Amino acid sequence: MCEWGYNVRIEGHLNKWGKPFYVDECIASLIQVLNDNGFLTIASCCGHGKSFGNISLRNGKELIIMPDFETARLFEKKIKEIQNGK
Repeated sequence: MCEWGYNVRIEGHLNKWGKPFYVDECIASLIQVLNDNGFLTIASCCGHGKSFGNISLRNGKELIIMPDFETARLFEKKIKEIQNGK
């Protein structure tokens, strides 16, 4: 995760106002790949070490960025428990 304020421009894509947009440097390559392949993003944040990162897609979906595989599995387990009312 990078510190707040370290942003880079996403090449070849514009925001909804027709202007270039910038994202957190540490997730810029992921955002670039998503946009280049038709998964258009409208907002993102790496979490800056304070929370999980997220990526909002133009189609209304939301992606959560986990710091590692183990954390993702723990999160997945907790979500299943919540969904099952435990």
